[in-house]
Amino acid sequence: MEDINFSTKNLIIFLYPAGTGGKFLINCCGLSKHAVLQDKDLAESDLNGNLLSIDKFSILKQRLAKVKNKWTDLDLGCQQLFGISNKLYMNYGVEIVRNMEFNPIISKL
Repeated sequence: MEDINFSTKNLIIFLYPAGTGGKFLINCCGLSKHAVLQDKDLAESDLNGNLLSIDKFSILKQRLAKVKNKWTDLDLGCQQLFGISNKLYMNYGVEIVRNMEFNPIISKL
């Protein structure tokens, strides 16, 4: 496991009540060339220069088109990016979280 710089200024943390549009805001920010979408594979592709803002927008539109009866946050989120459930790390202190096994992309971010 690579060391993760938890003191970085590169991480933006969003806190919002359910149903208030927080995921919309996160996905809008993810369209920037200075941010990634919440998915380890998409983040890796973006960091490698293989994903432009227009590509990210197309991905979001494609995923929106597939939404039918149940909202799934477009399969983008903490689980898909960090590799651990946000419910898991929200219930533990800093020292335990620091030792969790995050997706390798997190240290690069």
